[in-house]
Amino acid sequence: MLLEEINAHLRERGLEQSTRALEKVEAQIRARVEHPFHVVKNLFNHKRARGPG
Repeated sequence: MLLEEINAHLRERGLEQSTRALEKVEAQIRARVEHPFHVVKNLFNHKRARGPG
């Protein structure tokens, strides 16, 4: 019940939209930063090591 009231309040204030916009910007930055690392790892055939079992 309390969570529903909080969500309703956030929706009224428009914080849900601004939070989603902020998360989208963060995801775009993260993608731009992490992609080159992925490419370099693939160039050097970096693979995950599997443990025993």
